Amino acid sequence: MSYSLRRQPTAAQYEAALVAAGSELSAEDIGLLRAQAADGAGWTAADIGAHYGSDSYRTGNLRYGRLGRILEKHLGGDVAPVSETKGRSHFWAVLATGQTNVDGLWEWTMRDELRSAVKRLFIPPEALLID
Repeated sequence: MSYSLRRQPTAAQYEAALVAAGSELSAEDIGLLRAQAADGAGWTAADIGAHYGSDSYRTGNLRYGRLGRILEKHLGGDVAPVSETKGRSHFWAVLATGQTNVDGLWEWTMRDELRSAVKRLFIPPEALLID
């Protein structure tokens, strides 16, 4: 299965989608986006679930998929890849690329275009300075 997007949004399109999503994004959603954009590392479903205060990887899967669905809607749709076998969209792919890590766990790494948009909107420039 290919998880390539049907079309790759630009950083400016992600930025507009984040602004348009407005109140559909919770403080926890924005916090997750900020944290993932700031560290640039891959996150597992358990990592994402923990960010939302859960010890279940299922929470991470559900919340990341929901967040991807919201952004896809505000990107105009037709972005997420569709499963060839189940016919369902993989909304997480709007947010990240996915791969299996060294521990055998699925891990999401935020797309560069989204990372740029999140940094521009939600991370003050002074927070990006390295001492």
